[in-house]
Amino acid sequence: DCGGAEQQNLSLPAEMDASESPELRIKVGRRSTGGQMAQTSRDKILALVLSTCKPANVTRIVAAFPSLELLKILLQYYLTSTSCNAQSWLHMSTLSLDSMRPELLTVLIAAGAAMTPDASIRKLGYALQEALRTYIPSRWEEDNSGTRDLQLLQAYGLNLEIGLWSGNSRKIELAESFLQPLVTMLRRGGKFRHSAYTVSGPHPQDHGPALEEKWKLWIEQEQYVRLVFRTFQHDAQMSMALLTSPLISYAELLLPLPDVRDLWFATSADSWKAMCLSRLDAFNKRPTLVDCANDVDQLCSSGHLIDTEAASLAVLYAEWGLVWEYRQLSHFTKARPQQALVITSRHQELVQALKHFRISCDGLAYGIDGTLSLILETVLMHLHMSLEDVQLFAGLEGQGEAYRVYPSLRDWVKTSAARQAVWHASQVIRAAKSLPPCSIRDFRAVALYHASLACWAYGLIRVAEQRPRSSIQAPQQDQAVWLDDAETTAVQRFIGLDRGLPCLHDSPPETSRVSSASLSDPSAVMELIIGILQDNHKTNSGSKPPLVENLIQLMGGLQTAAKGSIS
Repeated sequence: DCGGAEQQNLSLPAEMDASESPELRIKVGRRSTGGQMAQTSRDKILALVLSTCKPANVTRIVAAFPSLELLKILLQYYLTSTSCNAQSWLHMSTLSLDSMRPELLTVLIAAGAAMTPDASIRKLGYALQEALRTYIPSRWEEDNSGTRDLQLLQAYGLNLEIGLWSGNSRKIELAESFLQPLVTMLRRGGKFRHSAYTVSGPHPQDHGPALEEKWKLWIEQEQYVRLVFRTFQHDAQMSMALLTSPLISYAELLLPLPDVRDLWFATSADSWKAMCLSRLDAFNKRPTLVDCANDVDQLCSSGHLIDTEAASLAVLYAEWGLVWEYRQLSHFTKARPQQALVITSRHQELVQALKHFRISCDGLAYGIDGTLSLILETVLMHLHMSLEDVQLFAGLEGQGEAYRVYPSLRDWVKTSAARQAVWHASQVIRAAKSLPPCSIRDFRAVALYHASLACWAYGLIRVAEQRPRSSIQAPQQDQAVWLDDAETTAVQRFIGLDRGLPCLHDSPPETSRVSSASLSDPSAVMELIIGILQDNHKTNSGSKPPLVENLIQLMGGLQTAAKGSIS
């Protein structure tokens, strides 16, 4: 388990290129860019990789390094993936493969390879990621001005994403450790502040080369804006997944929010100019994250100025920062009764802010889509529960820690906050079921796993606490309350009064497993959620992403534990 352990994966098995073409292994339905990748680009990638390898591996890697055709396919596989949404931070209309830095081109190929269902190609992707992990910092050591190079920063950020969601503990720890340099370079480069973004819109008299130059300057500026918010998203998702403090404060992002999508997707300088001039003097009036966080109605009222989807996600990740602070403060002051009123007041403020966010997003043209809803419900779930305690109860740090947190969790499951938490956890499950095939991966898969933990712990502890008092199961007259449906009066009665039998639907119904599950049967709940993950990746001809496989294995262990506990 070391840096050079993956170098053998940089050379593909001989039969891959000899007997089966890449097109048969990796299906790419469309192209995202008209640019062609030249043989010289492959040579640059190979040179980059070899500079990081041990001399003993060089000959084998050169002999069996992927062909130009396979590299092209892997590049397009990433760029056209709907779950990655590369067009949200890469400007596709001006994406030039010939002039692109080899580091960025390599990491795009690595990301595509890591996403594929083919095990050999996936290993190639992670091996390329490992090579870049050491290569990119060496560029900064050689020339410090590279810390302000946009493409190098983009490559570094995407490389961290590949590592964080790899399902490999070593890569995850390294990705967590090395986010700080990217945040520091953006921060010290002034990219978090409004003053760094001074490119103005075009004038009516701008034409020809002058207009083209102004468009390219705007594109570079906008790519920096989108890189900052993508880094903010990565930081927040890592914080939610690993339960660590965010590195970026929501209050320090004073730059304008990403510009409206029509401008971002403009295919020429002339069309960009026409759209800019049609907005009159609105070019430099974009609100900031702080503006929209303090008044979420601006997400709707500023729809002609900003990318509303990107802005909504940014506001939601800023709210996560507030929720994390609340959870930390609540844990730190729980032994101080005099602080209870302050904590309760802060909790109510956050609940109201997130409810207002939900209402505001419903008014947007795209509404609450599956991903946005999943993140919102995950944030709300964390607001009402301590996932750290639930993970300890699940055995993260051994039996001793599980016993230690049990009393506090036993008290928690009796509260309306616990029922509110499992309601939001069930809404995470509902949102996950609505996602397209093969898209429950990376952070979405972790969010679904956290939701399963909430439901599992709630059901297991409730059953354990009811058993000593009575061997009778839940009363037959209890009405089923479907927590993964829209909010109803029955749901409100369950949350407020603890009435009804909380249940989850299966989707789609399968004869081979349960069609529904009561939270009082945590084993069935885990079976149901495992089925959702498996169904989402059923169209893959190869294996599931390693992270998804690991989460399924964890949930399977909890399912077995629940069976043994209840029986």
